[in-house]
Amino acid sequence: MRFISQKSDFSLHAQDRQPRYAAPAAGGASWKSRHAEKSGGYSLVELMMGAVVFGLIFAGLFTGLRMGIYIIENSRDLTQVAEILLKESEDIRTRTWAMLETYPQDAAFQPDDNVSAIFGDRYTCRRELGDRKADQKELILTVSWNDSRGIAHQRRFHSYLTKEGIHDYNYRAF
Repeated sequence: MRFISQKSDFSLHAQDRQPRYAAPAAGGASWKSRHAEKSGGYSLVELMMGAVVFGLIFAGLFTGLRMGIYIIENSRDLTQVAEILLKESEDIRTRTWAMLETYPQDAAFQPDDNVSAIFGDRYTCRRELGDRKADQKELILTVSWNDSRGIAHQRRFHSYLTKEGIHDYNYRAF
């Protein structure tokens, strides 16, 4: 019966018949370079290219994440501003004509207490209520704010109120 044995690392190479870990022969390659060729290791250039590719992928993912967070913040702000404008416009529409006559022409207004508690003074709100005709008023609501990048934003709501408008209907109907 014949046994097949594996050669150990200390066996002799067929090429130069000297131990693998022995000092190189004069003019011959060192054991390290022969070992690197046989092991399939990566060179420094290959490692650097891998690092560059990884860096580009990571930078792209990070940029995408930052843009996603910015878009979500913008959406939240636009939704909140729409709610502020809607609440204030509905508040004014339900006032009687006599109440509207006493409103100041141009004044700042505070958003709802819930909005102020959550967002503080992030939003600057302004109301302009002017006479258009004898029985008609023009309402302009403006909300301004700065986002996290420092970019200024502004949204406006423009409407007309009449003497026999929706406010009278609401009070007479109930």
